[in-house]
Amino acid sequence: MFDIAIPTWNSLEYLQICVKGIQQNSALPHRIIVHNNGSTDGTKEWLQAQGIELTSTPENKGFCGVNYALRQVTADHVMVMNSDMYPLPGWDLEINKQINLFKRIGLKAYTISSCLIEPTGFNPEYDIENCGTTAENFDEDKLLKHFKSQRHRYYSRKDTVQYSHPILLPTSLMERIGYFDPEYFPGWACDHDLAARAWYRGECRHFVMLGKSRVYHFSSKTFKKLPPEIQAQHGEDLFYNKWNVSVPYFRQILGVAHNYVQPAG
Repeated sequence: MFDIAIPTWNSLEYLQICVKGIQQNSALPHRIIVHNNGSTDGTKEWLQAQGIELTSTPENKGFCGVNYALRQVTADHVMVMNSDMYPLPGWDLEINKQINLFKRIGLKAYTISSCLIEPTGFNPEYDIENCGTTAENFDEDKLLKHFKSQRHRYYSRKDTVQYSHPILLPTSLMERIGYFDPEYFPGWACDHDLAARAWYRGECRHFVMLGKSRVYHFSSKTFKKLPPEIQAQHGEDLFYNKWNVSVPYFRQILGVAHNYVQPAG
């Protein structure tokens, strides 16, 4: 069991899909904590009606507003998930298997990501299958039937080096390296920064994305609601000034997208 922290801003239609996916498709019980970034679309009222834990700020703190939820975590591990994601059946079992593997060999610092299925795009690190590009045209039945019929194909994807969302890490690791840096508002590159802190401080050398843990991702739905001038704050300049390397070069240092070699144990 691990806690799940989700930031959201005026994306109730996607958050409802995300929560449904967690509750319907998880094999293990999970505590969900949502940070509400001053939404005005009924998000707070819906969460309260559902009995889902939440933290709130009156203004939009961006993706890094999830820090408020992260400070409420009590489990040994926490998964940070975007509100426009829908976990598929078995997603958490594979993560739990990986946690137990690391435990058996005494490894205490790592991140574990689920592999995404997105409706459009050409990202070779994920798989593409269009089961809806918006909350309105999302075809849940089609997605579940497709995933069931193609599970063998998805499960054949090798585990790779990656630290993308949704990302799980031990709570103790996050407490040592710190939470997401709010300077990266609205949130672009904050995941790269978290990994860089873990790497350059010598805290973590294992960043794995599991081919068998699958999550559907509508992709950047909250960011696209922001004004263009805020969307343009991509954070890569801040990352370079902070770490003296570019995001692409940092990914190259870690070997992102290369096969992850599971430790013996």
